[in-house]
Amino acid sequence: PYDVTGVQTETVSDSVIKVSWEKTSNPCPIQGYEVSWNGTVKWDEEITLNGYRETNENATSFEIYNLIPYSVYDFYVNEITTDGIIGNRSEPSRAETFEGAASAPTPVTSLTLSSSSIQVNWSLPEAPNGVITGYHISCQLLPKTDDDCDIEINDINVFTATAETLLECGDYTISVQAVNGYGRGEPAVTTATTDPE
Repeated sequence: PYDVTGVQTETVSDSVIKVSWEKTSNPCPIQGYEVSWNGTVKWDEEITLNGYRETNENATSFEIYNLIPYSVYDFYVNEITTDGIIGNRSEPSRAETFEGAASAPTPVTSLTLSSSSIQVNWSLPEAPNGVITGYHISCQLLPKTDDDCDIEINDINVFTATAETLLECGDYTISVQAVNGYGRGEPAVTTATTDPE
């Protein structure tokens, strides 16, 4: 097998990276190329990543899907001969996936404090998928109306907030979302009812 050169990477999204390379000068027919990778999740360095895909003999690029957001990957390309012999790994080409939507900050709980206020508590999301910069809390009176509270928490170490100036005996749906470079993440939802006045 001939060595593969000119390997380059391009980040497409929070879960897709495109790998491209130069076609080898092997005068004999080849089966194709193997694109392999390993990586590390930036928000949890204990998680290691690896995998590979095979392409046909005419390919000079390949998009890798379902990667983990906000992670660092090294990609390699090898030539595969028609008799299945895999050549030497190319020099690595490094790329990082973008930040993605954080998972829901569960568990989330609520506590009615009075006829006009509800306390909300939450936890760190299991998959931050980026750098958490704060949290967004919203609440809606049922049946559904406009948001009745809209709270921005810009301290990553705060996991509680109080929604105030709510209506008495109101049934509220409360949503908490972690915020990172991607924007607001998946919501964690709880419900609560304010007391009579």
